[in-house]
Amino acid sequence: MRRIFSSPFMRGCTAGAIGGFLAWLVTEALLGGALDVGARGIHLYVLDAAYGVLIGVLIGACLGIAEGITMRMPLRFATNMLVGAWLGALGGAIGVPMAELLYRLLRGAGMVSIIARPVGWGVLGAVLGSAQGVARQSLRGAVHALIGGAIGGIIGGVAFDALHALLATSASSAFPRGIALLITGALIGIFALLFERFLARGMLKIVSGKLEGREFVLDKPQLIIGRDERCDIPIYYDREVAPQHAILEWTGNGYKLTPVGQNAILHKGRRVNEMQLAHNDIITVGNTKLIFRTATAVDSTPLAAPDVLQCPNCKQTNRPTAKFCRQCGRKLPRHAPSLGLAFRWLANAGLALAILAVLFGAVQFLSTHAFARMQPAQRFYGAGVVARLAVTPKGYDDIGAVLKKLGRGYEFQKISFDTLYNLDALRRFDVVFINCSRECLRADEHLLRKTLREYVANGGTIYASDWAAGMIKVAFDEYVQFAEDRGDRQTLTAHVRDEALAEIIGETISLQFNADQWIPIEYVAPSVKVYLTGDYRSMSGRTYRDRPLLISFRHGKGFVIYTCFHNEPQLSEAEKKLLRFLVVRPVTFELSARADTLLAAKRSAPMREIVGTISAGHTSPPYVFTLREPNAITIALYWRGGDGDFELRIASQDGTWKRSKRGRESPLTLDLPNMRAGSYSIRVTAHRVPYPNTPYVLRIGVKR
Repeated sequence: MRRIFSSPFMRGCTAGAIGGFLAWLVTEALLGGALDVGARGIHLYVLDAAYGVLIGVLIGACLGIAEGITMRMPLRFATNMLVGAWLGALGGAIGVPMAELLYRLLRGAGMVSIIARPVGWGVLGAVLGSAQGVARQSLRGAVHALIGGAIGGIIGGVAFDALHALLATSASSAFPRGIALLITGALIGIFALLFERFLARGMLKIVSGKLEGREFVLDKPQLIIGRDERCDIPIYYDREVAPQHAILEWTGNGYKLTPVGQNAILHKGRRVNEMQLAHNDIITVGNTKLIFRTATAVDSTPLAAPDVLQCPNCKQTNRPTAKFCRQCGRKLPRHAPSLGLAFRWLANAGLALAILAVLFGAVQFLSTHAFARMQPAQRFYGAGVVARLAVTPKGYDDIGAVLKKLGRGYEFQKISFDTLYNLDALRRFDVVFINCSRECLRADEHLLRKTLREYVANGGTIYASDWAAGMIKVAFDEYVQFAEDRGDRQTLTAHVRDEALAEIIGETISLQFNADQWIPIEYVAPSVKVYLTGDYRSMSGRTYRDRPLLISFRHGKGFVIYTCFHNEPQLSEAEKKLLRFLVVRPVTFELSARADTLLAAKRSAPMREIVGTISAGHTSPPYVFTLREPNAITIALYWRGGDGDFELRIASQDGTWKRSKRGRESPLTLDLPNMRAGSYSIRVTAHRVPYPNTPYVLRIGVKR
């Protein structure tokens, strides 16, 4: 096993993959949610730099540790680890923000932005790859490994983007990031060592002693062999080796070996004072034997028979056909050289794949059972939230201000408009509020259609106002079309077309349009629910009658709600109730869907829906409904936020009949099998709530 792990490619692959795995664990725990949600302006590049630094430090440190472990020297171990971590931090701080900047420049210029991440990660890989050459103070080795690391980083960047595209619908967005970082780390480790070895001038391999199998890259003009740990080729365990025993010097045609002072160097059992090394020359320094191989001939005949046979007893080298050791006389073991090296390569590859498989499995398990449970509501807000809410930057509208007024439970995460292109980021939220802004007019239609449709189809809810109409049109053109003739500044009277909203604000409401150029709705599909309609005057002076002003529709498992008007100008008490409804309605769409499912299971048809909010110790206003003929009814109360203590009370309008039910878990259902015709009122009382202004949906169904 030790011989297998001594393989440089095995070492690079394993160390890089482990570094990628550790980087994934740390970045997911610290930055996972923030990375997907994104930031704005300079904060975005600071966030990317932090992400890159963490990745670079951990992968670089692991590559350095792997190199240091094989030397078994504390000083070399610490040097390699620190240099790897420092250069990794530098590469990450430059490479990842560079990828972000390049992505924005290419997207803004209308060019293909898929090259952005590979270029940025190529920079990271280049700096990481050069680390061990820097640690050896070898400029040539650093450049060679830099080239290999850059290629590994570029391929890793391509794999990163490809995996995100292929695994975009996975249960946790942490999973594709984890797999991509594993692959990227392994590729950087492999390619850096590959180029470092095959572009080197030669290799020197220890074939006897404590470090047997350890190879040293010869890529400096001058290298020192000695017992001192600071030597280029340290043989620290051999007491017969002087602190600085011999010097290898590049002559232009090869390496010349010269002893320091009177130190002994043996070649084929004879002492030499100076020699030009040739391929497969075996030299003895102290009690340690080393074999020299030139770059052009390294492993060029991998299945050929060995040039020498080494005695396992005295370590003396013998000719390949010898049966007995020429020094101690012991019988030499016979080998099957044609299969030995091939077997080691297969063993290395198999072990590398096994380690990668274990790490892949760990990523899958943790992304499903650990990071998937760390929902953004927990990461950003803490427990007891109405839903996972996200709000784009305010522009001509500011829905975030309305959410803040609702208080605890309605905390939200600010996101950039670029987040709307990131499906992984959107999936972290239940509701995304898109404020009216000039940024809405700069949307990339192709990317936006794909992400918004899939987000809503998988259960997400989008709230959009005014100039965000372009985004809604791009993504959901089969549901709604918008007018080219923009609306003028005005105050108009809107008619309420939804019973639940009418319970809250009445039959009509006055709306303030404090700016012109707002975008009216021209057409809605039959499946679209219309809450408000009104007559308005356009910029051309034309008056349009009874046009929708507030709508919602279902797409897949999710919902979209759109308003033509802004929120801030609505200041009256009725208008404030409308704003509260606009905030609460998106977070209760899911409750409505669950209530409909419950009624369908009980073979009941929905008759009435009430949407509202309530705090502890409060009772809702009476909700009146009329049963035109005797029938069985089901009343279902759903609320968000967790356990509470709610009570449903129903009574006839004449006061002769009443029922009630109390419960602590949502839903609270009341089945009434023999209801006579007449008018009834329902009240909801909250004895305890998860948080103030807990949203709820009250659904009434009649037996079919």
